[in-house]
Amino acid sequence: MSEETENQETLTINDLLQIQKIIDVAVQRGAFKADETRIVGETYEKISSFLKSIGPAEETATDQDEPTEENSQND
Repeated sequence: MSEETENQETLTINDLLQIQKIIDVAVQRGAFKADETRIVGETYEKISSFLKSIGPAEETATDQDEPTEENSQND
């Protein structure tokens, strides 16, 4: 069972951002038929809402990992 877990691919926040951009470009270029646009739009909105909901937490975590100017001077 642990081998299966180790071999599974992961989906990252960056992947979701890329998917969001791909959907946006595809819609702008007319890649979807009229009857497909509803589900594409709903999926785009789900991704956008999720990314917005985790956005501040992700930025905070990233900020804490990066060395600040004050920390660099104290080292």
